[in-house]
Amino acid sequence: TQNDFMQEWLPWRDKYMSIIFETEAQEKQGSSCETCHKAERVIQCKSCVGLHAWCKSCVVNVH
Repeated sequence: TQNDFMQEWLPWRDKYMSIIFETEAQEKQGSSCETCHKAERVIQCKSCVGLHAWCKSCVVNVH
C-alpha cells in the first residue's frame, strides 16, 4: 500500500534529500549571488524552498 511504501522510504529520506540538494547546489555554482549579484553563489540553504543560493556574506543576512 501507499503507507507501506512511505514507511520503507522514510529511513532513506535524508539520504535522498541530501543528494537532491547537492545536485541543485552544483547547478547554481559559478553564477552570482541572488542577493548582492556580485559574489559567487556557494551556499544553498537546505530549509528554504526552491533553488536559492547565496554568497557567504549574504546567506547570514538573508537568514
